[in-house]
Amino acid sequence: MDTRTKITLTWQLHEQGVNNSQTAKRLEVHWETIGLWLKGVREQGSTYRQANKQPRPARLRPPPLAGQVPLSTKRLVRQLREREHGCCGQGIAYFLEKEHSIVLSVPKI
Repeated sequence: MDTRTKITLTWQLHEQGVNNSQTAKRLEVHWETIGLWLKGVREQGSTYRQANKQPRPARLRPPPLAGQVPLSTKRLVRQLREREHGCCGQGIAYFLEKEHSIVLSVPKI
């Protein structure tokens, strides 16, 4: 069944007093979708484009997780590894702490 048809049927069933969960079962969509369609029809009108293609809020970028290594520190690790000719993780940790006052565990390196 076409989405436009489902939106039209949703509105007709709503006007008849059928609740959203029963409508969702009949049309085989999630009940929250029914609520979005009804909200779109109420606010925008009954056309498909207006009811289905309303602007959505932009997603916010999540902050970096605790424990992630900043990009600047990653660059320092690469530079030290090149400078010290492929030094091991413990050596890199030593140079990071001695030269840049950065404490970083060997598994993070």
